[in-house]
Amino acid sequence: MSRDYKGKSGTRPPSGKRGGKPVPKKVFDLPYGAKTYRLNRYLAASGRVDSRRKADDEIQKGLVSVNGEVINHMGFTVKVGDTVRLNGRTVYPERNVYFILNKPKNCITTLAKDEKRRKVSDLVAIALKKHPSAFHLGRLDRDTMGLLLFTNDRDLSQSLMHPKYGVLKVYEVDLVPKISQEHLSQLKEHGAILDNDADTAVKITDISSSETPEGFCRVRLSIHSGQNRVVRRMFEALKYEVKRLDRISVGGLTKKGIARGHWRYLKPFEVFHLKSVVSQSRSKGSDDA
Repeated sequence: MSRDYKGKSGTRPPSGKRGGKPVPKKVFDLPYGAKTYRLNRYLAASGRVDSRRKADDEIQKGLVSVNGEVINHMGFTVKVGDTVRLNGRTVYPERNVYFILNKPKNCITTLAKDEKRRKVSDLVAIALKKHPSAFHLGRLDRDTMGLLLFTNDRDLSQSLMHPKYGVLKVYEVDLVPKISQEHLSQLKEHGAILDNDADTAVKITDISSSETPEGFCRVRLSIHSGQNRVVRRMFEALKYEVKRLDRISVGGLTKKGIARGHWRYLKPFEVFHLKSVVSQSRSKGSDDA
């Protein structure tokens, strides 16, 4: 008959220990059944460097070793069981994680420490503690509400943020006064010109208006642009006051069912869909180039 472990205090050992001895940290579990992993991508996935380009710099400086051998050339791949060290310290890649926040008003988009202002990092603190390499994709200004995506998947983030592969974003904006039919048609047919510069024209894929119970004019629009404060700027240029701005969708991903100020992990099919959207945007961007 097997006996339950009991230490001196008559309790089981703490989680992560067997027989009172620390359990060695698992060495490198390749995601999604992959058999090899490029070294620079491995380093970037560990969160110890900001990008694969930075990882390449560290490799060229001779600061990276695999199984005790210094690697200073590009293209090296690692496999399950390999031990990778950066500056003498063993590093482990994180599995990709994806979660979305329904950002409330009066909250700044930053992960920096700031005890005086409410931050998105405060709202997703539990997720960030578990996944410290995760970061938000883009920004929503302080008074803009809505969907904000977090991930540590740098490949996905670079594609989502790259202006060449602009992913569709849907916004709802409440305006005062009511938008004129002339301006609605102008935006629909010609897009929005920012800063009196035709080269900055923002193409609007779809736009419509309705009236809210509060008497505001609510405009729903779809754009690919990721320019800073683009929606506010386009309506302010037309002399409208933005009373409320909410991003309700990014790449077909919505915040439906998430209360304001709350977050949740993406479901596998949502991650698959988002990557499919990015892949299609890349293909279209390449075709247009």
